Amino acid sequence: MTRWEEDGVYISEPYFIDNPESPDEDNGLIVVSVYDEKIKVNRFLMLDAHTMKPVSDTPLPIRLPMTLHAQFFPKTAT
Repeated sequence: MTRWEEDGVYISEPYFIDNPESPDEDNGLIVVSVYDEKIKVNRFLMLDAHTMKPVSDTPLPIRLPMTLHAQFFPKTAT
């Protein structure tokens, strides 16, 4: 068993994308938004689900709220 973690980085709700060509249940990617307190930006991570090592780590140009999931934002204010 392994896990991914970084000091000063707060993780949002992860999402698993399986590899449809593999019978292994941990063959796929975990995608997640994190807030990096050290550099004061959100990052979008893609982790190899088997090794939990980053495949992609992209800083985002805006700050995302930690409660972004399960929120509805209308296009226009009422």
